[in-house]
Amino acid sequence: MSVQATATVSSSGVLLAQLASARPNREVSLELVAPDGTSVEVGRYRSGADGTVRVPVNLQRTLGAQLRAGEWRIRWVDQGTVLAEATFGVSAAMVARWRASATATEVPGGTPTSRPITPSPSPTPLPASPTPVPAWGVVWPDRPVQPQDCFTGAKNIVKVGIRNKVGQPGQSWRMIVQVTNPTGDVTELGPIVVEADAMTHTEFDLCELGGTSALVGTWYVQWADAANRSRVYERVSFEVLPVSGGAQPAVPPAASSDSDGDGFVDDEEISFGSDPHNPDTDGDGLSDGFEVWQYGTDPTVIDTDWDGTYDGAEYQLGSDPWDPCDPNPDADACLL
Repeated sequence: MSVQATATVSSSGVLLAQLASARPNREVSLELVAPDGTSVEVGRYRSGADGTVRVPVNLQRTLGAQLRAGEWRIRWVDQGTVLAEATFGVSAAMVARWRASATATEVPGGTPTSRPITPSPSPTPLPASPTPVPAWGVVWPDRPVQPQDCFTGAKNIVKVGIRNKVGQPGQSWRMIVQVTNPTGDVTELGPIVVEADAMTHTEFDLCELGGTSALVGTWYVQWADAANRSRVYERVSFEVLPVSGGAQPAVPPAASSDSDGDGFVDDEEISFGSDPHNPDTDGDGLSDGFEVWQYGTDPTVIDTDWDGTYDGAEYQLGSDPWDPCDPNPDADACLL
């Protein structure tokens, strides 16, 4: 029986890559081949008992700046042997539309600072419209870190993590965790292997990577492909405060458990309806705990006032996430 591949692209930029009649329970790799012949490995997958594999790929998120118009190919590879290929077309108009959509929903890296908003009365919500679901979820310090003095021999451990929200059994990614201290020095940790939809954590000591001269300020973390450093899966940043009397950072109550480190403990997340294993349930760029305790928005709704501007973007713009006329007085929700 011949091995066949198919590739279809939706209007929202999601590629459905399929492989039929591969060997059952066999690990295969999926690659995207650009019009100029360069290739990017999407991940490794295990075929089912019937020898089929189906993988959805968000092209804008996966390729970023590498996305361009032309005839693309998917390539299924088994231990260096190409099993099957299929082509799909990407037009310039499609690229422009997908990039505009990604730009409209993207929140620049960085930890939101505390800036409570007094909500105005919530308007009657419009029916929810489909919104793109980011493929990756990450955990990182969602509030400024209060370090201890490195001269005392203290360890200032920071824990970050990444998982694929739509990962499938048998799928894996090999990554490098790149940590940049406030003076721009980059340290690579790993490689790590992220499997299926499991959260993979990495810890590092601020004193080791920043010392005393590069401890205070903005730190950056990004997860890059181990074989192709230019392909970045996710990037975040967080702030480290000046040392303050060597005080120990606040410790949450022993009874509290916050699996995703978003400042919203698990039992409260379950009661509220947010995901205790995802620090940003609605994917708007703001952590669940920040939305509930400081910003006053709903961590399960990406756009609280339904005005077309996601809550994370409203935070960056300084607009009111409860006012459908702010920042866009021509929004549909504002005209109701």
